[in-house]
Amino acid sequence: MRVTITWRVTDGVPVNVVRRVVGHEKASTTLDRYTHTPEDYADRVRLTIR
Repeated sequence: MRVTITWRVTDGVPVNVVRRVVGHEKASTTLDRYTHTPEDYADRVRLTIR
């Protein structure tokens, strides 16, 4: 269930809300464990700062 809930981080739910629901003390724990960086993320960032 935690993984399902934490996918909400990528659906626009604030990480602090998800953190509380899953019982993590720090938001960084939630982000480190349950979010994934897309392969093309660096390219997307480069395109936005041009």
